[in-house]
Amino acid sequence: MAAIVAVYKTPKSVAAFNDYYFSKHVPIAKKIPGLRRYRVSDGPVGLPVERGATHLVAILEFDSVEAIQQALGSPEGQATTSDIANFADGGVDLMIFNTKEARPGTRQAGCGAGSGPASCSKPYTSGRMKIAASNPISGKIATSSVALACPIAVNTVGNRKIARNEGSFTKI
Repeated sequence: MAAIVAVYKTPKSVAAFNDYYFSKHVPIAKKIPGLRRYRVSDGPVGLPVERGATHLVAILEFDSVEAIQQALGSPEGQATTSDIANFADGGVDLMIFNTKEARPGTRQAGCGAGSGPASCSKPYTSGRMKIAASNPISGKIATSSVALACPIAVNTVGNRKIARNEGSFTKI
């Protein structure tokens, strides 16, 4: 499988964005040939400790990157990409990539080669990490313990711990 991920930045008018996106853009995008699944974020998008500058994330799934390239070259794909300028005044980041099922203990192709941040120099272990999240509406802070499911390292910034991708799995 492969996916297009569209990360829409916060627009000038959230209401106008949502109205246009769901009533006009989604019906256009759903006509793209080869589209297998179309999902969007539900609720606020942000970091575990603070709300980010992202308004909405859309995930469009296809059979392969080649299928995405063909789909975007079609009249329906061209109509969809051209339509983005009509509502995404905050900007959008588009990413296209192949996907695979994540399995514990497996490494990405090329891991262990020592080729910078993407190398897998640390062994896979499991663990838990406490996070604090602030509700952007109420301002209340909630803490939770979550299982590690991605490669992270923890940096301390001020009195906050910030997780960042390190290309390996490590226990915190």
